[in-house]
Amino acid sequence: MRKKSIILLAAVLLMAGGQASAFKKQFKDVQWLNSNINNAEITHVMLTDTATIVTFHKHDTNNGIRFDRATCLVDDKGKEYRIMRSQGIPGEKFDQFFPKTANEANDFKLLFEPLPKKTPFFDLIEGKKSGDFQILGIHDAKKPIRIPAFVDTVGVPQDFIRTDTVCLRGQIEGYSRDMGFNTMQLYLRNELTGEDTPKAIDVQEDGTFEIKFVDFYPKELYFSIRTATASLYQSINAYFVPGCTTVVNIHKDWTIDYKGSDEEVLRCERLMMSGMDKIGNYYYMNYEKDKGTLSFAEMQEKLMGLSKAKERTVDYIAWRNGFNPWEHHLAHVWNKLGHAQWIMEYIMDARFATYRKVTGEDSIRAYKRLADVTDAANWGFFRELPYNDVSSLTSNNISIMLNRYEFAPVLDEAFRLLIVKADYEASKDSTILANDMKVTGADSPSLWGKIVVLRKTENNLKNFRKEKEEQKRLVELRRETLEHPGLQANLDRLYAKELERQTLTYSLPDTEATRILRRMTDKYRGKYLLIDFWGMGCGPCRSAIEHSKELRKTFRLHPEVDFLFIAAPESTEEAYNNYVKENLYGEDCHLITRDEYNKLMELFQFNGIPHYETLDKNGNVVREGLEYRLYDTNTFTEKLKELKNRLE
Repeated sequence: MRKKSIILLAAVLLMAGGQASAFKKQFKDVQWLNSNINNAEITHVMLTDTATIVTFHKHDTNNGIRFDRATCLVDDKGKEYRIMRSQGIPGEKFDQFFPKTANEANDFKLLFEPLPKKTPFFDLIEGKKSGDFQILGIHDAKKPIRIPAFVDTVGVPQDFIRTDTVCLRGQIEGYSRDMGFNTMQLYLRNELTGEDTPKAIDVQEDGTFEIKFVDFYPKELYFSIRTATASLYQSINAYFVPGCTTVVNIHKDWTIDYKGSDEEVLRCERLMMSGMDKIGNYYYMNYEKDKGTLSFAEMQEKLMGLSKAKERTVDYIAWRNGFNPWEHHLAHVWNKLGHAQWIMEYIMDARFATYRKVTGEDSIRAYKRLADVTDAANWGFFRELPYNDVSSLTSNNISIMLNRYEFAPVLDEAFRLLIVKADYEASKDSTILANDMKVTGADSPSLWGKIVVLRKTENNLKNFRKEKEEQKRLVELRRETLEHPGLQANLDRLYAKELERQTLTYSLPDTEATRILRRMTDKYRGKYLLIDFWGMGCGPCRSAIEHSKELRKTFRLHPEVDFLFIAAPESTEEAYNNYVKENLYGEDCHLITRDEYNKLMELFQFNGIPHYETLDKNGNVVREGLEYRLYDTNTFTEKLKELKNRLE
């Protein structure tokens, strides 16, 4: 009888878990700190002698899900436990999508090597590539994780903003020309001044690469790899410090390490490798849903609430990865900016909503929102941000923060006129900084407020080109306003750069990028040539092209002006050809390789599209050239006439 009972028990165990294993432990009420999986959640965890079984419920029937072969569990001691197999995924294969299901959600299981019986919590990590799944701090709700408190005592160096050379070098493991790319694109921008300075990084035949460039403060940057057919796209993040070398070793599976980098770069190695910025975030799809229903106050409450909630995850990641105090400090700064940028996006949308044709209730709502975001008293969220912390410049999200603050109605709504006088610009500076103090509630202007003033400089100097004394006086007045030595140094550099730009046109250097361009433009010598850099994936590019149909038709046989359209491959060749046939029929269109496009982006110093350049009749670049995206035929005719009068 006893023998039969044992056999029966074994059969029951086999039916329950697919294997005869001794029960150890289960998390009855499973919780986790944070996750970047949006279409599935863990419902049950069981630890057995032979496997740790994690059960998922896939609640999104519109999207598939995939797990990499590198998926593993990481226990509280940091030890990894690899995935063995799955149950409920068709074919039980990894690196393939769990397909969409038309009518119902699904449950599935992942089976891992067995965790120790006393494991209090663990992480599920898909891999170490950007965008890989992470579920952090999986535990039983009855036994919360005790995370050490973080006390921020970090001091930022006085010379944090400094001008020096950065060296980036590394190697792509297993690289060959057959992979379809010879360059990588480094998206470089000086947020203090708003200058774009992208770089094309040449990859040698053995996969090595090296580039040097001047930069102005430590920052996280990314460079991208794209093939001509867009079949490969990788975005690689790294940390750069002026005066230091960053080494990026890219492995066959597209994971990276920074071995060989200078010590000041390696201070951020664990932060860069942690994937912290990829988990627990608020995304565009969330914003699109919320912006139409939430008020300014509600948007602030939601986003800053999410930021506050993620602070526990930040501390957990810092603890688990052994962050040093500098990394831990930056992690909290980046978290705040990552959420606050969407409030700034809301403010920008509120400003431009009144420019659209809205009527009735929509019009009332739009103007109410504009009034809300224009009142500094309503900017409570801003006082929680690191607006005086120079280390905020390290974050990728600072670009949106400063741009939206620069054009926020709370700062600049009073100024619409263009008056070419230094004293007038100085009064605008004073008003902007006074409004900045209203926003922050502080007794002195913030670092971000001063950066907003500095970012006006390049355009101001361009507008003052006919008034040299006014240029000089503007710089003198603004120098007193900025006070910060690093900001003053960038102001002086912009002025020196402007003094070198006294000609209306300039000739291109003798480089490979220029030769690429000349192959397309030499036949237009004797005409003014407007070049449109665009792409199939760029909505504003396509809108401008479609809007300008009649304008271009009018000028098609013009004896003195022509158009050239240059795009990189971002879609199928068939889609590109169909679009050109419908919207650019009869125009000179060039679909060049991604490598060639990278070179031209560096040549003309632009990170985004649409971007326009104008060549004069001798093939030189016009400093203030033509564009057409907002012009009708009459306006474009006047702009062409003005151009001719200046140059001829």
